[in-house]
Amino acid sequence: MPNAMHVQILSPRSSLFIPESPDPDQLVIVCSWTDAQQKHIARYLQLHKLVTPRAKILLIQTTAVTLFKPYAWQRASLKPAAQYIIENAVADSQKRDSSPGREPNQHEHCRNRRSRTKILLHSLSNGGSLTATQLLILLREVTHAPLPLIGVIMDSSPDSGSYKQSHNAMVRTQPPSKPRRAAVSLLAHAALIPIWASYIIGARENSQLEMRRIILDRHYVDTLNIRYVYSKSDKITDWRDVLVHAEEARGKGWLVEEYKLVESAHCSHIRSNPEILCHDLKIIHDARRLLKFNVPAHLA
Repeated sequence: MPNAMHVQILSPRSSLFIPESPDPDQLVIVCSWTDAQQKHIARYLQLHKLVTPRAKILLIQTTAVTLFKPYAWQRASLKPAAQYIIENAVADSQKRDSSPGREPNQHEHCRNRRSRTKILLHSLSNGGSLTATQLLILLREVTHAPLPLIGVIMDSSPDSGSYKQSHNAMVRTQPPSKPRRAAVSLLAHAALIPIWASYIIGARENSQLEMRRIILDRHYVDTLNIRYVYSKSDKITDWRDVLVHAEEARGKGWLVEEYKLVESAHCSHIRSNPEILCHDLKIIHDARRLLKFNVPAHLA
């Protein structure tokens, strides 16, 4: 994990990385991909630390088991992260009503809050985007307001939400052993069939279609800046699905930037293209002024 950063564990899923001299007005939220290894996550945290050395980094991790849990369970597991965001990255914008004998209720209090912290959301793969979606829904339920962001980075995501792609993603993340992948394939079918049955009968919305919708919904995100980093060589997320989402964002008035790579693997863009993410962070609208980016010369 990044050097010279104190780690505060908020929950089994959420960790806060605090630099030696943190700026209270800077926060990066990183939603990592499903079952990501710590050594791989560390590369992204290190790059964020390099670009915004005084920003706190809130890491939210996702496991495959988590994604099969009911939405209520998923949101409950995100409450510590949501509480941190509300208490530390959102400030009162108005004074409380000082009428004698009257205290504002929670809903009134939350409606009068706005962000004092410049927040960047970095979502990795569909696992990270699904987690980000549940976090945004939870924050909306509590605050009755969208999460104020300076921008969103969609890294290797989103896909189209088809059964085939969901199954493929679960299998391809396993080691390249035929017996193991065959076993995982059977387990994936067993887990996915009842979920897709619930989609068909209308018992619940397709989680990936919900993800694609909410990421661009101004009721949940208060920003119009979005960046996509994806690859034609990605075996898990089809780059054409990301392109469709980017076009949808443009149609809704978002400021969209894209990096379509050729040979970079799923959630591995940082290995061969560290300047890509760095450039993403640099040119998000007003990013230099708001986050005070310190971009190394060799990455500028």
